[in-house]
Formats: sequence, structure tokens, C-alpha cells
Amino acid sequence: MRRLLLSCTLAVLGSGAAVANPIRLTLAVEPEESLPGVPVTLRVSAINTGSVPARLAGHARLEVTAGGTTFYAYPGARGDADAAPLPMPDGRAASWIDLAPGEERRFDFFSAPGSPAYFCDERLQQPGIYRLRLRADISYSAGDPVPVEDPSISNEAILTMTTPTGVDAQAWTVIREMNLCMGWDSHAATLWSEYPDSIYTAMTVRPSPRRDREAEMASLQATLAKNPPAGFADALKLNIANRHIMFMERAMLREGDVQTAFEHSEAARLIFEELASKETALLIKMGAGEGLRVGVMTLAELQDYDRRLRALEPPAIPCEGTQVAVVRSEIASVVGNPATSKQARSRLEMVLKNLDQYAAHLAKTPSAMSNSLHELRSAVGEIQHTKGSVVPTEEGTRWLDALTAAAALSARKAVDAATADSGARTNMLAQAQQNLKEASTATDQRDFQAAVRLYKAALDKAEAASKLRVPFC
Repeated sequence: MRRLLLSCTLAVLGSGAAVANPIRLTLAVEPEESLPGVPVTLRVSAINTGSVPARLAGHARLEVTAGGTTFYAYPGARGDADAAPLPMPDGRAASWIDLAPGEERRFDFFSAPGSPAYFCDERLQQPGIYRLRLRADISYSAGDPVPVEDPSISNEAILTMTTPTGVDAQAWTVIREMNLCMGWDSHAATLWSEYPDSIYTAMTVRPSPRRDREAEMASLQATLAKNPPAGFADALKLNIANRHIMFMERAMLREGDVQTAFEHSEAARLIFEELASKETALLIKMGAGEGLRVGVMTLAELQDYDRRLRALEPPAIPCEGTQVAVVRSEIASVVGNPATSKQARSRLEMVLKNLDQYAAHLAKTPSAMSNSLHELRSAVGEIQHTKGSVVPTEEGTRWLDALTAAAALSARKAVDAATADSGARTNMLAQAQQNLKEASTATDQRDFQAAVRLYKAALDKAEAASKLRVPFC
């Protein structure tokens, strides 16, 4: 009997014993020395050393030890989640990553504006020696972070942030109180006029008159000529290529100049191809790939486009204010109809108040689009609740379609502006782009309330990611 009890006890203990994680995570810093505010590349690889498939948590924390203190670097605003997604080829965060036996995958965080996201933490932007370890120890369930019981933890890598000297030291005194990921735009004029040879100036786009596209292009090219760090150079190139696409479209739509349009298209294509084929930050590679797919046009395509433009009147530029005003006019007509029930009139008058507030926020300089979309969300909610009861389903759906389209237009303008900003916070921009995709899916599924909520989230994150603003109408 004692032998049987002992056997059972050992079996229970054995069944509860933790199985060592077979995934070996390695971390290297490149370069191993840098200046404060100049991010480095984190080279990360994961290999399944076991004989069966294994799972790697899709989010990782950067453990930092410096001056006797250990902390996790924030990959965004202080107080947000302290884990960042491991870079995936499609740009989407994964809760888990499956590795076959012996399989090795790379998850490199390349140096670029706002990347690696961990370097947004100002505690990494000071001179000193930092001991770094990457911990793949966070997964997500229903949107909530879940700690992993048996995480993959990398080796320790050493990063040295040296004290700036000479002109770099002088420039650093100007910008050292600011967070790198928020950019140094407010000091750009000082950097360019007083410290033109500093590395920090090469990481800041030369000031140019607002909305002067030729001046913006010249500023981007002048900054690139200062030989900024590789990832910052790539971000500048992507912006230059996107400006070429903008000039291509302008040459077609305003001037009907096919040859000039083609020259800009070819200039963009060469840059996009370079960026798409090289090791650089994921968002830059994805932007280059998108440019090749939908931006660049061949000479034959431009000629065909020109023929179609000459045959048809070019479509009017869509305006969200106009779309909302049309809906308001229709609702006002329903409210003013004596045949409209008292209940319907009461609910629709609330919608009219929301739409009037929307227009008031839109008319501000600059437009308060976050507040406008808040009012739009309320209007959509009211219409959704009345549709099919006090408001005919077909009419209510038409209004919801139009209001959702207006929200989508505003969100896309904000995200496009942030995408064109080389100094945008990449982690926040990625969230905005993800919200935009989710909103589009909700629209396709006719879930208008979720769609408008997500479009507002996309706009809010885009405006938090970048100081660039575009006109809304």
C-alpha cells in the first residue's frame, strides 16, 4: 500500500512539473553604441530546439537594467501596455506564433523614426550602459493581455549610450527634454540654423512653408543629403516617393501632362523597389509595397488614364460635411412632416442636434474632428435604435450608410496624413491603421455603430501619432 501511495504521489508531482520552453530567443544590439535619442536595431531570432511544434508568445517586453534599477521599457505612452508585438511580415500582431521542430524565425526591430517602439521610453534616451533582455511573455485573449506561464527569455545584450560631444552635445541641450518619438519639430528651425552639422539635425526635416509641396519635397531631399541614420533615411525616402506619386496625380488631374506624370511615377518606383527589397522597419517596407501595388503607374496606364479623364468629367472631391448636411436635410424634412409621429419626431430631433454640433466642430479652425466624430457616433446610435420602429428600415439604413462614409473619409484623411509624416509615432500609427481596417470590416458587415466607433479611434490615434493635420470639409 505504501508503495502504491508513493507511486501515485510521484505521478501527481510529475504531471504538475513544468516543461521547459523549447524556444530559444536570442537578442543582439546593432550597433552596440549609440547617442541618446538615436535608436538602435534589435536583432531577434527564435528557434524551436524541441522535437515537436511549439508556440511563442506574440508580444514581448524589453527588460532593462541600468544603474542598479530594472524596468520594462514602455513601447508607447507611459502607462500603456509595456509589451510590443513581435514584427510579423503582414504587419498584424499575433497572439501566438507557431514554430515547427527546428524552425527558426526572425523578429528584428529595425531602427527608424519611432522604432523600436521601446525607445520611446525616455529612460533609454540618456547616456549610460543598459543591459537588455527580451521577454516573449504576453499573449492576448479577447483583447486583454495574458501573462505566459513559461515565457521565452533572451540572452542579455549590452547597449551603451555615449555622451554627445561637440555640435551634437550643443544640439542635445536643445532637445534632450523632449521625447524622441514625439519628434523635435518645434526645435527644427533652431537645429537647422544653429547646429546644421549635428546628427540630430539630420533626424529632423528642414522647416518649409505649409502646403507648399515643392518646398516640402526640397526639405525632405535636403535632410536626406545630411546622411541621417539608415532607418531615418529610409523614412525620408518613403516620404519622397509618396510626394512623387502626389506630383504624378497632380500632373494628370490639373495639367494633363502624361510625360511629367510618368517621370514622377518612375522616380517613385525606383525608391519603392529599393525599400521593399531591403532590411528596414516593417512599416516602411509595407508602405513601399503598397506604393508599388497601388501608387506607381506605367506609361501605358497613364496614357489610358489620360484618355478616360478627357472623356469624362473628373469626379468631385468627396466632402464629409456635404454628406452629413444631406442627411441632416432629409431628417429635417421628416421632422417637419405633420404625418411624422410624435415619438419619431422626438428621436430625430436629438439626431439633428448631434449633426448640428458635428457641423459646429467641423467649422472650427482647425477642425475639431474628434469632437465631430463623437457627435456622429451619437447620431448613428439614435438612428440605429429608431430604424425599423419609428423610422423605416430603408430610409434609416441610407442615413447610416452616408454618416458612416463621412466618418470613414475623415479617418482616412487623418491616417494618410500621419503615414506621410516621417516623424510619426509608428506604434500609434500602426494602431490607427489597424482600427481603420477593423472599421472597414464592420462597415462591410453593416455594423454601423461599431464602424463609426472604430473610425473615431483611428482618427484619434492618427492625430496622436503625428502633428500633421489635413483640411476637412
